[in-house]
Amino acid sequence: CGGAPEVPAPTPSLVVTTVSPVSQQMERTIAVSGSVAAWQEMYLGVELTGIRVAEVLVEVGDTVRAGQPLLRLDTRTLEVQARQADASVAQARASLELARANSDRGATLVREGLISSSNADELRATLTSAEAQLATAEADREAARLRLGFATLRAPDDGVISARSVQPGQIVSSGTDLLRLIREGRLEWRAELTEADLTRVKAGTPVELTSPGGQRIRGLVRAVSPSVDPETRTGMLYADLPEPGDLRSGMFAQGQILLGTSLATVLPRESVIFRDGYP
Repeated sequence: CGGAPEVPAPTPSLVVTTVSPVSQQMERTIAVSGSVAAWQEMYLGVELTGIRVAEVLVEVGDTVRAGQPLLRLDTRTLEVQARQADASVAQARASLELARANSDRGATLVREGLISSSNADELRATLTSAEAQLATAEADREAARLRLGFATLRAPDDGVISARSVQPGQIVSSGTDLLRLIREGRLEWRAELTEADLTRVKAGTPVELTSPGGQRIRGLVRAVSPSVDPETRTGMLYADLPEPGDLRSGMFAQGQILLGTSLATVLPRESVIFRDGYP
């Protein structure tokens, strides 16, 4: 009675909590997608044509060593040719011995005046021809042995068989891809980067991939393309995968390029609000 009525305090329409920005180390990464491929995939075939495959000694997925037999051809025809070459060498050697003896005898007779010089020249020419025939026969023998060696396809290096397109009994020809070998079993991750990101990545930069099975797989950048595509403005990155886990050649994998840390001024994520699609 006699005092002013109390006025209620207004209800706040918005409560704001303030924070101060802080500096801390932040991971710098580039998220990019890429494909898994063989580091080097070797296409293997034979150097002979028209010969039947006797046996295939490997299957897809087999790990092989350098020099290990992978495939054998039917060698019966090649063995006959090798024996014929040996016989030709023996025949040429016998002809050479006879020609040498005749030449030596002719040299003695021409000194004694029993034959003419032209006859002695013919004997020396026969000796030279016999020497050439022996050299030709020996070269043919080496070629026959070489063809016989080609009948066994051997691994040129350690690796894993990635494909097989040959069966026993098949007639093969030179230049045909019969097997594929992932050299040393090494896989790599290949990703396309924009020209802005490409300049930030160097050889030796670590990468981390997520396989389709959920595994985390680490790798290192082996090389960065020295040029970019003039149409897409992108360049290629190649990263070695020493332990590829469940990744396989041809798979698609999401990855992150780990560029290290840097000092940054940060605020809580809740400090940024979006209105009409803009922060």
